Amino acid sequence: MGFLTRLIVKLVLNGVLLYVATRYFSGFILEGGIEIFAVGALLLTLLNVFLRPILTLLATPFIWLTFGLFNIVIHVAILWFADKLLTSLVITDLGTLFWVSIIIAVVNSIF
Repeated sequence: MGFLTRLIVKLVLNGVLLYVATRYFSGFILEGGIEIFAVGALLLTLLNVFLRPILTLLATPFIWLTFGLFNIVIHVAILWFADKLLTSLVITDLGTLFWVSIIIAVVNSIF
């Protein structure tokens, strides 16, 4: 798959994941219609494509010391940053932030 194809697949998957998170996690609230899900998916995709490699590079020593577990912190930070950038997204507790970021990270790592 080419870069553009993977980007489009990640965009669609992130939109679906945001919808699923709003349906199954009561602490994850994304208010609005399909446009808000599209904007959220676009933001999350861009953060994962451009910001995550920079954070991974900066945190490489911590990732090595924790045998890769620090990647969870990076994914949580990306979702938290998306929460702060989107005014229509509200994540009420740390547990919801953790589990939704784990689900998003697993699906994004597959594609």
